[in-house]
Amino acid sequence: QEMAKRYTAIRTQMTALWEGAKRDARKERRALTEKYERKLALMTTAVGELQDNLKEARDASTSLSQVLLEIESSKDAAQEETQMVETRYITMVAKRNKEIADLKEGMNDLRTTVKENQEQLEEYETSFRQLIRLGVKITGHKLQNGKQRVAGGFGNNN
Repeated sequence: QEMAKRYTAIRTQMTALWEGAKRDARKERRALTEKYERKLALMTTAVGELQDNLKEARDASTSLSQVLLEIESSKDAAQEETQMVETRYITMVAKRNKEIADLKEGMNDLRTTVKENQEQLEEYETSFRQLIRLGVKITGHKLQNGKQRVAGGFGNNN
């Protein structure tokens, strides 16, 4: 009987210890579960924020890529337009230079023509003066011949 009492007491004691250990284990389990759930919630929140940040960064990157493409396109268009304008101006300057050269050549030709005409006019003036002198000389000779004839004719008749 004493053994039964001792056995019952040990059993009661063991059951109480076991139930206490189970209670402690449940308490510890709950505490650890709550602790890990809080950490998990924090981690989930952090991961969510990071994912949001990543999405925003990707959106910003995409937006910036589009802006960069537009800027590069504008730059290429501006360079192309600049080259076209430069080409147009170079062509225009070349045309103007050719026109200037042609005009200079025309002016030189006109100067030459004017000079030739002046020389020819001087020759004509000189020739005309000589012609007048010769005409005066011839007229003078004819008058003298006429005088002589008249004087000779009057002299023969007397």
